[in-house]
Amino acid sequence: MTHNSYSYIYVDGIYLKRNWGGEYENVAILIAIGVNEDRYHEVIGAMEGMIEDKVSWIEFFKWLKSRGLSGIKLVIGNKCLGMLESLGKVYSEAKYQRYVVHFYRNIFYVVPRSKMKEVAKMMKAIHSQESKKAAREKVKVIIEELKQMKLKEAVDKLEKGIEETLTYTAFLYER
Repeated sequence: MTHNSYSYIYVDGIYLKRNWGGEYENVAILIAIGVNEDRYHEVIGAMEGMIEDKVSWIEFFKWLKSRGLSGIKLVIGNKCLGMLESLGKVYSEAKYQRYVVHFYRNIFYVVPRSKMKEVAKMMKAIHSQESKKAAREKVKVIIEELKQMKLKEAVDKLEKGIEETLTYTAFLYER
């Protein structure tokens, strides 16, 4: 790692098929992408882990730390429990931000296709607010709209998951 000053990193696991002795198996590749001071995204590490479990993520985060990665303020990732559990063990000072697109997909999964575009606009309106307070106010309005549309499951998912998609708002005005 040539540059170790990343306040924000994106992490994810991608699965690839590997041929090992004539047998194919899925293998997780854990990857970290750092956002540098100039706001450029750089791959800062990738490592094989058999699955996206706590042990693999702890090993990955420790490896990144051993290479000089420190001072992380925000880690953006999916809601993989192994990653969430390990983050606090290695980078306890970092805050977690859920991938907004994954959150949207979970809501869209329970929305009829005929209402998808309308609900998508609503979700995007939440994350285009200028502050956490404004986003929370927008959520209240959208919850009422979703209730009128009789989308109870979407309301439940929105209420349960919205906070972990708003962590970034604490860093909006940092430069």
